[in-house]
Amino acid sequence: MCLTANLEIATGKVVSPRIRETRTNIDFVEHIDATVSEDPDGTWVFVVDNLDPHKSEELVRYVATAVGHEGDLGVMSKSGV
Repeated sequence: MCLTANLEIATGKVVSPRIRETRTNIDFVEHIDATVSEDPDGTWVFVVDNLDPHKSEELVRYVATAVGHEGDLGVMSKSGV
């Protein structure tokens, strides 16, 4: 089992806790999406370590879509992303 949650530094509040059986790239993107969905107009800053899901192509593409980026992102491990 894997617990993924956010800590709101200003209040000490735990935000969007999720328990999953896996810790995949998609699981992390879904967690970020659920967190942002709680306040879609908010300003979000996520501080994470270097686990692969925290720097995955899926996450880069999710963020690019979320901010309206339409340019080429490249290919993971080859160029870009």
